[in-house]
Amino acid sequence: MLFLMLILAAVLEIGGDAAIRHGLPNAGWRWLVVGAMILTAYGFAVNLNRAIGFGRVMGIYIAVFFIVSQVLSFVVFGRWPKTRRSCLRRSALDRSSWAPIHILATALTSW
Repeated sequence: MLFLMLILAAVLEIGGDAAIRHGLPNAGWRWLVVGAMILTAYGFAVNLNRAIGFGRVMGIYIAVFFIVSQVLSFVVFGRWPKTRRSCLRRSALDRSSWAPIHILATALTSW
């Protein structure tokens, strides 16, 4: 359940940021209001589970946010995370790109 709420929170945060990003250069106050409302919903979604400490939830959330943002970037914009050629020669993505996945796996298995 926590994992699904964090995925929802990530989608809300990305959507709210996108609305504000769209509204700022266009002076679209409606987009700014919608973005603020979505970001408020994100705040509630990420903090609904009070049984787990804030630091642990945020640690897991950062990893979930990274993964969701990369997936949405690929699905919506057709952009895959940048890689370095040296890492590609070793058949791996940039090692720093995998750090949030490692953090998430470690956090989920330590419960």
